Amino acid sequence: MNEDLLHTLWKHSLFATHDLRTTQGEPIKIIRVGDHNFNAGPDFLNAQMLMGEVRWAGSVEIHWKTSHWDLHGHSEDTAYENVILHVVYEHDSDIHNHIPVLALKDYIADATLDRYKKLKPNNKTIPCQDQINLIEPFHISAWLERMTIEKLEQKVILIEEKFRASKGNWREVFYQYLGRNFGFKVNADAFERLTETLPQNILAKHRKNLLQLEALLYGQAGMLETDFIDIYPNVLKNEWSFLRKKYQLSPIGINRWKFLRMRPDNFPSIRISQFAKLSHHSDHLFSRVLDTDSVKTLESLFQSEASPYWDSHYTFEHESKKSVPKRMGSASVQILLINTVIPMLYAYGMLRGDQKFKDKALDFLMQIKPEHNSITALMGGVGFTKKNAFDSQGLLHLKKEYCDKKRCLNCGIGIKILQSPNVNLKIAE
Repeated sequence: MNEDLLHTLWKHSLFATHDLRTTQGEPIKIIRVGDHNFNAGPDFLNAQMLMGEVRWAGSVEIHWKTSHWDLHGHSEDTAYENVILHVVYEHDSDIHNHIPVLALKDYIADATLDRYKKLKPNNKTIPCQDQINLIEPFHISAWLERMTIEKLEQKVILIEEKFRASKGNWREVFYQYLGRNFGFKVNADAFERLTETLPQNILAKHRKNLLQLEALLYGQAGMLETDFIDIYPNVLKNEWSFLRKKYQLSPIGINRWKFLRMRPDNFPSIRISQFAKLSHHSDHLFSRVLDTDSVKTLESLFQSEASPYWDSHYTFEHESKKSVPKRMGSASVQILLINTVIPMLYAYGMLRGDQKFKDKALDFLMQIKPEHNSITALMGGVGFTKKNAFDSQGLLHLKKEYCDKKRCLNCGIGIKILQSPNVNLKIAE
């Protein structure tokens, strides 16, 4: 039991709100619980209530026990002069300034506390997995929708930083953001650094020449700094030698790239060639994304294939046993759409105040198949369902930001679970 629980109970009115009385017996009718304050000062601001026949407006302070008011030094703190109600779980003493006290102990249903005891941080991966069946599917769906939006809004913050750094160049932002996601987590930082140090406008000047695009990308990646025997890497190296001097480029270094414990198809050497081919075939790529209304069109746009040399290689000069074209698979394309195209569309609409692009981003998520991985499988095993990528994105965010961090008291599902049969629960805001 802690004050965080009391904050949650007060914020969502998870207690019997009829016939409330102060410890002095004065009736209370809550008009507005107030705004949760996460900064210094009283816990809830702008609260309103009737006490007796008088309507009061001001702040609410919450403690486990009444005596904690003096313990925390609030009597001498002018920030608490506007407190109109002291909400506690247990009334154990009279404080000196005679602020009305509401003791919630007798107003909280036993069922609410029992559910909290089962829900509070435990050793289970999903804290609510034994109680999720108490919640109507509609409420779970509504919370997952919020999780998906919250996840997108977090990405918008990162995109906005790039937007400001590029002085409002959406093409450059998209190029860098796409590059990062071409790294597929393991090489995301290296790929992002590659695109940051090799501006999009340089690639655009050589868009029609695939060999020069590859020379720029492999050279800047630091992969052309050794001597080669094969013709292909030597041709790239010669091109790079000229282009490097022309644009005064400095490679990021081969040591940034990771090859170990990866499927060969995901090697950065393969991904860079696919990235070059995408740049070669896709003029004004971000503009095309903005104008596209079909997920199938997007999928075909991003299904890039590495150069023929890589049919029989995974790294320079190491020939593989089989010769197979290295084409972006549907799963990889789906990841790029989910992690690049959709956040960029949403950010574009959000930063420009144009709802249609935000709606398009959400619509695309609903058209894409749900992601299948260990996390979505785990969430599915405890009762969550997913029909599309919109749902699976919500599940991934819920697991990472709430379940893993045991933030049950900040979770709409956790709040619903705390509802006892005789409490009218407000929808979590």
